Amino acid sequence: MTTKVLTSILRFLIVLCFLALNPFTFSEKIPFTASRVPADSFLVISANIDSLIKKSNIKENQVWEPLLEVFRKSNPEFLNFLFEPNRIGLNNKIPVQFFLRTDHTKDQTLSFGLLCFVKNTEKFDTSIANIAESLNFKAVKQNIFQFHKEDVPLEFGRKGRIFYILGRGQNINNSNSTENNSQKLITSLPDNSIAHRQPSSLQEHLSKKSDIAIYLDGSGVANLAEKNWPDDRWKKLLPLFDPFFNKQIGLNIHSNLSSVTISVDDFRTQKKENQIQTEKVDLLDMVPGDSPFVGKLSLPKSELRSVLDQSIDLFLKTLSNNQLNKDTPIPGFDSSPSEILSFPNGEFVFSGGFFGDRVSFIQNGKTLISHRPIITLGIGIDNKIGRKQLFSILKSSNPLLSILSHNNMEFTDHADSIWLSSSEHSREIKSKNPIRPLSKKRKAFLNKHRFALDLNINSANKFIRNLSTLSYEQLAFLNILDDFANVSLYEQNSSLHSIIKLNESKRSGWEVIFQHIGQSIIDQTNKNIFAAIAQNNLNSTIKAVQEGALINATDRFGHSPLHYAAYKGNSRIVDYLLRNGGDPNTKGRHESTPLHSAAWGRNIDVLELLLEDGAHVDARTDEGETPCMTAALRGEKEMLEILFALSADPHAKDIHGTNLVDLAAAGGHKSIVDLLEEIGVKNQNPLHVAAGLGNLEEVKKLLKAGNSINSQDAFGATPLLVAMVSGKEEIVDFLLSQKANPKISAKDGYTIMHGAAFSGKKSLVKKALSFDLDVNSRYGKSGITPVDVAEDSGDALPYLRSLGGKTAWELGRISN
Repeated sequence: MTTKVLTSILRFLIVLCFLALNPFTFSEKIPFTASRVPADSFLVISANIDSLIKKSNIKENQVWEPLLEVFRKSNPEFLNFLFEPNRIGLNNKIPVQFFLRTDHTKDQTLSFGLLCFVKNTEKFDTSIANIAESLNFKAVKQNIFQFHKEDVPLEFGRKGRIFYILGRGQNINNSNSTENNSQKLITSLPDNSIAHRQPSSLQEHLSKKSDIAIYLDGSGVANLAEKNWPDDRWKKLLPLFDPFFNKQIGLNIHSNLSSVTISVDDFRTQKKENQIQTEKVDLLDMVPGDSPFVGKLSLPKSELRSVLDQSIDLFLKTLSNNQLNKDTPIPGFDSSPSEILSFPNGEFVFSGGFFGDRVSFIQNGKTLISHRPIITLGIGIDNKIGRKQLFSILKSSNPLLSILSHNNMEFTDHADSIWLSSSEHSREIKSKNPIRPLSKKRKAFLNKHRFALDLNINSANKFIRNLSTLSYEQLAFLNILDDFANVSLYEQNSSLHSIIKLNESKRSGWEVIFQHIGQSIIDQTNKNIFAAIAQNNLNSTIKAVQEGALINATDRFGHSPLHYAAYKGNSRIVDYLLRNGGDPNTKGRHESTPLHSAAWGRNIDVLELLLEDGAHVDARTDEGETPCMTAALRGEKEMLEILFALSADPHAKDIHGTNLVDLAAAGGHKSIVDLLEEIGVKNQNPLHVAAGLGNLEEVKKLLKAGNSINSQDAFGATPLLVAMVSGKEEIVDFLLSQKANPKISAKDGYTIMHGAAFSGKKSLVKKALSFDLDVNSRYGKSGITPVDVAEDSGDALPYLRSLGGKTAWELGRISN
C-alpha cells in the first residue's frame, strides 16, 4: 500500500468524520439514519451538516477561505460531501450517525460505522464508484454497491438508502484482530429500522432537538476496558470507575445567535418532573461578589454521607489492599474518616477567577514571577463540636499548612462553616462582611438550583490581562475568550444545563467556534514559515512552503506570510512566494495588501516585484488608504514616483477626507509635499501642513491671520497632534505656549499620546504624560494603542513599555 493511497484514505475518513461531528436538528421522531444504528452501540454521535454549514458560515468565512482552497485543489470531490451533497445524491439535512460498538466475540474487538442518508441512488452510486476507484477499493463480487480493499479493515458502500462506512479497530491483546471480514461488517448493519430494539435511553436521546448529540453507554466502555486492559495488576482499579460505567449519558449542544446551550442527561437517574426549590444558602452572603467565578452545591446530608462513605471506603481499600477502610481510626484522633466526613451539612460555596503574583527568588538575586489563584471555599457544618474537631484536624497538618502558606491560603473557622480561602478573601470572611456582596441576580440564580455556577468571562479576562508576564499561548487563549461573555451551569430536573453567552449578539456560536478552529489550524500550519521569514532564511521558507504553508492565509494578527515578507524586505523570499501561489493582492489586517506592507517597510525592491506581479497600485484598506498614502507618510519619494508612473491616483483621499499632502506633512516630509503640490494636489490644511513640516514662521503667520490654533482637519487632528506625529518638538512647544488644547483627540480616539509614540521620541511621550493622557489609550474599532503605532527604532517604545504600555492584542478587545 503506497503512502499516497494511505493519505487519500485518511483524508476521506477525515471529511466523513467531519460530517459526523457537525450540528443537526431532530424532528420529534427518531431520524431515518438513527434507526439503523446497531442497538449494542455504546457511543453514538449524531449530526446535521446542513445546520452546521449555515450556522458556522464556513463557506463565506475569510479565515476558512485559504483552508478550503487547499482542499478544493487537492480533493475537490470530497468538498461535495460538505457543500454540495445534492450533486452526489446525499441528503445532509437528515442527521449523520457515527457509532462505536464491540463485536460479540471473545476479544470484543472495537468496530465503528458512519451512516448517511442517500437521496438519489443513481447519482450516489456513480459518485461512490468514482471515489472507490480513486482509492483503489474494489467492489465485492456479491454486491456491486459494497467496496473494500485487501488488508484494510474498512469498507464503504450503499445498503438501501444508507451510505455507510464500516471498520474494525485493533484489540490491544490481539494484534491480528484487524483482519478484514467484509461480510461480518456489513451484516452488522440492519436492513430495516431497529429503533424498537434500541435502548429506551438511546431513543429518548435521539428524539431531542439539538445541533450536536452524543450518547455514551458506560457499560460498553467497561466491557471494552476489561477486555483490553493492558495489565491484570491494574484491573483492581476498575471498581473505582463503576459510577461512570453504570451511567448512560446523553449530551446535546445547540447554537443560536449570541449563545450556545448544552445539556447533559443521565438516563439512569430518575427524572424529577418538577424542580425542587432549594432553601436559601446563608454561606453565599460571605462570598466576595466581585469574583468572576461563583458557585454553589446543596446536597441532602444523607446523600452526601452516602457518596463520601462509599468513595473513601473504596479508595482506602484499593490503596491499602483491604487493610484500611472508612471506619479505620485516624492516628492521633478519636474519629474515623467516615465520622469526620459526616460533619458537613451538604452546603458548599466557592468562588475564584482572580490571580495574584507569586514572587520566587532564584539564583544571582533574580526573581521569578508566577501566578497563584485567589479562591474561596466555604463548607457548611451545623455540628459545633464536629466543626471544631474538623478544624483542629486541618490546622494540625503541618504539610498541608505549609502548602497552603506557600499559596497564600488559610483555613478560617466561622459560625456554622469552615472556609479555605486566599489571604485576600480571608480578611473579608473574618470581618463577616465582604467588601462587595454578591448581586441579587447572581444570588437568586445560585439559590434556585441544587448545583449552580456562574462565570463572568469578561471580568476574568480583563483581570488576567492585567497580570505581568503572560505568555503568547496565554494571550492567544484570552484572545479566544474575547468572543465569550458569560457561562452559567446549573442542575435542573436531574439534568445539567449550560448557557454560554457571546459578546456579539448577531453571531452564531458555531461561527465563533469554527473561526477560532480555522485560525488555530492556520497559525499552526504557518508557524515555520513566519519563523523563516523573520530570520530572512530563504531555504527554510522553501521548506515550509513544501510542507504545506498557506502563503495567503493571515495569522491572528491579520498578516499573511506574503504581507510579512513584503514588510521585512527580503526580495528573494517575496519572489519565491509569488512564484508559488502568493497573491500580490491578498487582503490582510484592515484590508491592507502586501503593497501597503512594502511601503510601510520602505522596501522599494519588494514594491517593484509586487507591481510586476500585478499588485493594484490604488488598492485601499478599510479606511481608504492607498499604497501612495502609506509611502507619503513614510517619506518614500522614489516609491511615489514609481506608483505615479503606473497611474496611481495622487489626488486620492481616505474615508475621512485626508489626502497625500496631509499624510506627507504628518510624516514631516517636505520634499514629498513639494512634489505633490507641483502636480496639483491641494493643500487642504495649511496650518496643519506647516506644523507637520516644522515651519515655525509659517505657523505664526497663519495663526496671526486668524486660523484657529485648535482647528481640526478631516481626520479631526489639530496642528498640535500633527506636530506630535511628525516629531517637531519646537512646534509642539510653541503651540502649547499659545494655549493649544492637548486633550483634543482626532476621530475614533487618536490622541497626542499616539502621535508622540509614532514619532518615536521619548521626550514627546513625556510631554503627553504631563497632560494625564493614558499610555494605553485606544483608537478605532481594534483599540490600537500607542505601543502599536510606536516607531521601532526610537526610544519612545521602550519607555512606553516601562510605563505599562501594551498592544491592543495584550489588552484585549474593546467592550461594546
